[in-house]
Amino acid sequence: MKKFRFRFESLLSFRKSRRDQCRQILSGLLGDLDQLGLEKQKTMSHRIDQLSELRGLNEKGQMDVDRVTSRRFHSGQLLVEIQSIEQQEAILDDRISKCRNILAEAEREVKIIEKLREKHQADYNENRERTERIELEQTWLGLNSGEFAR
Repeated sequence: MKKFRFRFESLLSFRKSRRDQCRQILSGLLGDLDQLGLEKQKTMSHRIDQLSELRGLNEKGQMDVDRVTSRRFHSGQLLVEIQSIEQQEAILDDRISKCRNILAEAEREVKIIEKLREKHQADYNENRERTERIELEQTWLGLNSGEFAR
């Protein structure tokens, strides 16, 4: 008897491949989000250092206006950079959400085809067992038909 062959194997393979691509894209996006988080932390830390240094300059008796102005300007630039990173994070969060939805749909499509394959495999096995039983009964009847004729 021939081996079970699922008619939609190529479709299942295609959908699994598509699902795996979605996983890779999601993984990349999550990695990018982590990188942005680290960059944001580093920038915030640098800004805190600048503000601390600015406070230290203000506490001294004499004020170096150029240094204070430079620190304020740099602190403002860091704040703009932090806001830019937060905007990038929001964009990435949106892309990650969409990618997760696409991945969930891809997973669902794969499961549907896999369940169909299981059903077809079960039907095939049932038919094969039935055919084997019938053949066995016919063989038995053929071997024992002489005994019944007597």
